[in-house]
Amino acid sequence: MLIYSVVGIAQGFTHIKLLQFGAIVAFIYTTFALGQFFDKKKLSSYVKALFAYLLGMLSFFMIAIFVGKMIDWVIKL
Repeated sequence: MLIYSVVGIAQGFTHIKLLQFGAIVAFIYTTFALGQFFDKKKLSSYVKALFAYLLGMLSFFMIAIFVGKMIDWVIKL
């Protein structure tokens, strides 16, 4: 979140589209940070971290969409 906020502020001042670059940097940094919890010297640790991060993001988005659909469904009743 700190990376996103710094890049968002920089984009606000410079009017240059930086958020996509910031998202890539945040994605790489998060994968690296998660890889540190496994064995630091193995490449497979970082691959595990990448898949863990992607699975977490995918499950979060799926749950958010499901909850939104359920709220819409209940309101329509």
